[in-house]
Amino acid sequence: MNNLWQCHNCIDEHGKPGRDFEADKPVCPECKLDSTLPEYAQFGLIVKRETIHLDPPHKILKGKGSGKRACDGKPAQGAMFTGVAAIVNCPACLRTDAFRGLAETQGLEVTVVEKHDYVLDPTTMPTDS
Repeated sequence: MNNLWQCHNCIDEHGKPGRDFEADKPVCPECKLDSTLPEYAQFGLIVKRETIHLDPPHKILKGKGSGKRACDGKPAQGAMFTGVAAIVNCPACLRTDAFRGLAETQGLEVTVVEKHDYVLDPTTMPTDS
């Protein structure tokens, strides 16, 4: 099972510090930083994140969750879950129609980042001058 990590050696798709990724070990697929190595582990640049799943609204009971994770339909017991779209960080839940619908009703703008998307590092971009 993959864990959710955040690499603070990278920037995310919005230009903010910290890129999320899924992996068994804390090795960033973007910058290749390997926090399992002692010379890098001491800096704490890759941190493990707790995965928070979406518990979509119940179809009949108003104000209640379905009790199942949006990403795979498994019971939400034993996992962290929420009905607040802004808190969800499970990559699979973020790609569901249930998440998009809930985010829209909660007034959030949803930007779906696909695996083929990438971020340009502004420090390496050529300038006009």
